[in-house]
Amino acid sequence: MSERTDQRSVVEFHLHIDAPRFSMTEVDGYPPPVFTADRYGDYGARYVDCVTDLGPRGRAVDPDGLNATSLDRRRWTRQTALTEFLAGLSSGPEEKLLAVFDWLAAGHAKPGFRGCPFTNAAVEITDPNHPVRAVILAYKNWLRMTLSGLAAEAGLPDPEELGSDLLLLIDGANARVLISGDRDAMRRARRAAARLIVTARTPSGPAVCTPGTTVPEDDENTEHLMRPSRHGATDESARTLRHPVFDAHLHIIDPQFPLTENDGYLPPAFTVDQYRERVSGLGVRGGAVVSGSFQGFDQSYLRDALARLGPTYVGVTQVPATITDEEIVDLAAAGVRAVRFNVRRGGSASLDELDRLARRAHDVAGWHSELYIDARALPDLAGTLAALPAVSIDHLGLHRDGLPHLLNLVEQGVKVKATGFGRVELDPAEVMTAIVKANPAALMVGTDLPSTRARRPFTDEDFALIAENVGEEHLDAVLWANAAAFYQLPNDLRNPSAMPDS
Repeated sequence: MSERTDQRSVVEFHLHIDAPRFSMTEVDGYPPPVFTADRYGDYGARYVDCVTDLGPRGRAVDPDGLNATSLDRRRWTRQTALTEFLAGLSSGPEEKLLAVFDWLAAGHAKPGFRGCPFTNAAVEITDPNHPVRAVILAYKNWLRMTLSGLAAEAGLPDPEELGSDLLLLIDGANARVLISGDRDAMRRARRAAARLIVTARTPSGPAVCTPGTTVPEDDENTEHLMRPSRHGATDESARTLRHPVFDAHLHIIDPQFPLTENDGYLPPAFTVDQYRERVSGLGVRGGAVVSGSFQGFDQSYLRDALARLGPTYVGVTQVPATITDEEIVDLAAAGVRAVRFNVRRGGSASLDELDRLARRAHDVAGWHSELYIDARALPDLAGTLAALPAVSIDHLGLHRDGLPHLLNLVEQGVKVKATGFGRVELDPAEVMTAIVKANPAALMVGTDLPSTRARRPFTDEDFALIAENVGEEHLDAVLWANAAAFYQLPNDLRNPSAMPDS
């Protein structure tokens, strides 16, 4: 790599972009890792796109102008992405204020994240007259106006001041990443933002909370205020919290155990302790820990997680077709209750092995089978799945066009998880209503935490949406009983009233 450097900028002469959505061919058996334009850009705003230091006819390129042009492209890309994200939410403006922090926190959690490019550029380029500074100010002003506009739409007092205060929290979290590498800073900034909103809503007198929020009795005790990804609270969410929940789909990601890149992706850590903190207060009293594509056939993380979570948690694992009966029995003794076929992401046994492996796992240990699959592909498997002893489908089948195929299997006893609302291409309310109408015993719920690679993470309002659409008559079954039976909790553990929350 050749570079011309000075105190202000670096101009890149040689770089490679490897994006798997384009064709790539192995050379000497080598498939390159993923390195997209976005990941290149994260190395710092001072790097410009692929340019030389000489313009037409040998004239020198102005690096200041190139830096500003490159950063401005990122500004427009980011503004468009956040605008589209907010437009796609069904929640109100007050909830969208907190969703901004969720969106930013999801970016911080991505592998390779090196800090906000605008914050990084501001640190590197201190000259107030530099053209890059104008781009930074344009982005910050746009973000402040977006926040102030949502505050005004929510009817909060002094929306301009509140928007500026919320931007201050965002800038502080971005600075924290730059200084100490703390990629959890934006999540904590969100909790502080929730407190600001509560205070703005009740500017005088004692603090008043909406259901699902908590205000500390003294200012020094702030840890338990507002949990991440809770876009406000509704009467429905408060009603849901009064019911016990079996979280039928969660992931534990502990980097002390083996992880394997999947399409260039390695997830950030999400440990048992982090899971417990996130669902505290949600009424979760059991659940199913599901192996992800990035965990392959490793069982060590799953054994550890189940031992730490306790007897109301079970495992859903990926195993090779060559697994022995003795190994299946051993995993069952550790709490595993199902085998997963990850059709969408890989990392599991293949569909060619589905029928034989699913039947053997059920015959040996009573396991059912779970499929992460786009429901549009179900017609090719419908006969096989309907004939298996027990099957469930993840994330409502993912796509609205597959709903008729999904409902056909529901009517034949296949279970469906109401999970991953941030990764589906359908209306969760419509699909849940249809499933309950077809077979109320078929629907189970889950958080899908930590929502790896989803467009948005799980929020408490996802549970509120479930409560609103399944109806009080079926709510206890959908939130707890259906899954507790399907995952074969012992009879003495199926009464959740005597169990503490996770």
